[in-house]
Order: sequence, then C-alpha cells, then structure tokens
Amino acid sequence: MKRIRSILIVTTMALAMILITSCQGNNADNQQEAIAVEVYEVKMDEIQEKVTLAGQLMPSNNAMIIARQPGLKVTNLAVKLGDRVKDGDFLFELDKTLIRKQVEQAKENYEFARENLRLQKLSIEEMEKQAGELEALQEKGGLLKVFNNNALPNISNNLGGDEILRGAEIQVEQARQVYSNSIQLLSELEYHAPIEGIVSQLNIQKSQAFLGNGPALIISNTDELKISINVTKDLLNHLSIGDDVLVKYEESTKKGVIKVLNPVGDPRSGLYLAEISINNGDNKLSAGSYVLVEITKEYKDRAIVIPKEAVIQDQEGTHVYIGKDQKSEKRAVDIGIMAEDTVEILNGIELGDQVIVKGQHFLQEDSLILIRGEEIEAN
Repeated sequence: MKRIRSILIVTTMALAMILITSCQGNNADNQQEAIAVEVYEVKMDEIQEKVTLAGQLMPSNNAMIIARQPGLKVTNLAVKLGDRVKDGDFLFELDKTLIRKQVEQAKENYEFARENLRLQKLSIEEMEKQAGELEALQEKGGLLKVFNNNALPNISNNLGGDEILRGAEIQVEQARQVYSNSIQLLSELEYHAPIEGIVSQLNIQKSQAFLGNGPALIISNTDELKISINVTKDLLNHLSIGDDVLVKYEESTKKGVIKVLNPVGDPRSGLYLAEISINNGDNKLSAGSYVLVEITKEYKDRAIVIPKEAVIQDQEGTHVYIGKDQKSEKRAVDIGIMAEDTVEILNGIELGDQVIVKGQHFLQEDSLILIRGEEIEAN
C-alpha cells in the first residue's frame, strides 16, 4: 500500500508540474501575440514626385569674333580677359597699312573713270551739236560749200555716242564697286562688340600677328544662363516648354524655365535633350559651375497620401496593414505618385483608415496588435 501511495503522490506531483508549465506557456504565448505597432490615419494631402539631375551652367549667348583678314598684326587692343563690354564697344584693330594703299588706288581709279565719263559726255554733246549744224546746212543746200567731200563721213562715224557713253558708265560703276569694297575691307579691320557680355576668351595680343583659324575673342552673355540635361522618355512625357524648375547651387536656389525639349532622342544613349534658361541678372551664378536641377515630374494637390515606409512589396504584391479592432488587416494597394517620404495610394484604403507604419513587417492577417504612441504625421 505504501508503495502504491508513493507512486500516486509522485504521479500527482508530475501532473501538477506539467499543468503549471503549460499554463505559464499559454500566458507567454498570449503576451507574444499582441505586437506593438504605430499607425497613421489616412487623409487627403498634396504630393509631388521630383527628379534631380546634374548639369553645367553655360552662357545663353556666345559671340565669336572672327578675324576676316588673318595674318595681320594687331595694332590696337582695347579689352582684356574678363572685361565686361556693351553692344558696339570697340574691341581691337588690325594693321590697315596695306588696305589703305588699296583704298587710295581704288579711289584714284574711280575718280579717273568719273572724269573720263564727264569728258565723254562733253565730247558727245559737241558732236551732237555739230551734227545738228550740219543737218541745218544740208537742208539749205550749202553743205558741200562748207565741207569737202570727206568731212561728212568722219562726222557720221562719231555719232555712235550712246555706245561710248554706256562703256564709260560701266567703267565708272566697276571702279565705284572696287572703291566701295576696299573701304569695306578697311572698316572690317576694326572690330566692335556685337552683344553685351564678358570677354570670356582672348586669343590675340597687341603688336602680334593673329594667325589662328579660330576666334580672335569670344564674348559671353552671362546675364542669362542655360543648362543642357538629358532626360528619359518617361520624364520627357511629363515635361512641357515653359515649365518651372529649381536650380540649386551651394546654398542658393533660383528658378529656371524649360526652353527646349528635343523629341528626337540620342540613338547612342536613348536620352532626350532638355534646355533650361536661368535669369542671372544679379550675377550670383557663374558660367561653368555644376548645379542640381530639381524637376517636378508629377503633382496633385489632393490625393490619398501615406508614409512610404508603410508600404510592403513582396512576392505577393504591394500591400499595407490596417489596424482595426486590435487586429491587423492586410490590404492590397495600387501606388500612384511617389515622393521622397510619402506615396499616393490609388485604391485599397479609405480616408480614416489606420495604416500601420511601424511593426508592420512582423504582422500577418489578423495578428493581434497593440497601438502605441500618438499618430505620426507624414513628412
């Protein structure tokens, strides 16, 4: 009996220990099922997707001054590198010695041709006068008494004055053109600024002959700058000429405007050229600097917006978890505009839903949740 009693006691104690352990395990499991989460209440807000690209500031207008008479010595140079000039300002002059001689010779030839024309006119007028007198005498029958038999043919041969006059006039016009061209060549040895801007390149020196094929100097208008960037086809489809963009350089930000959109892509890169214009009248930006261009790809002033961290993308698709009645509810969603920290939800959730933004990666459908803290605001 004692042995049986001992066995019963041991068995009872073992069952009690198992029961106690089981209860403790169940309590622990119940505590682990409640997962701490934070939520964000769904509401309407504005959202915009931005794209940031890098580009280099360049002058909007460059004027290259080409020496039309290369090989001549620079006799006068009025500017230096970095000078600001106005439209029409004198820049430099090339040696005029040879062209001046050509001008003087052309002038003499022109004056000689004009004098020859004047004399031809006088001669023709005199011939016409004599011819008129001869005709009058002939009518009176006294022609043979005044002239011998050979005189009349000689006078008749001199009556082709129109052709002689036309020839002299052609010579005058030709001489005038040569003279005018030589004066033009002389004026082309003086060079003036065609635009307002800064002398950004200077390839000539005073008293030195300019032999280069390139520009003698370049004037750059930096009051208006431009940036050329390459964009994808997708981004190009969201842009229009006249759209505003933000240009960022160090601590400063300026507005830019899209001026050019090339619909033909580069066959090598598959990208499309966009050109942006920036007003730089205050000269705060420097040509040649690299800047960031912030472009608004898409914008909505009213959309269902939630923090981007709430969205889960896995093999099952794109979804979020909603907190409801202390349990999680899995919702499939479609995404619209994506901003830096927020995202537009096209469908799958409604205004007022409590979207779980922290702890969602530990959840499953109908997980017990414990909402902690206050609602967080979307950035």
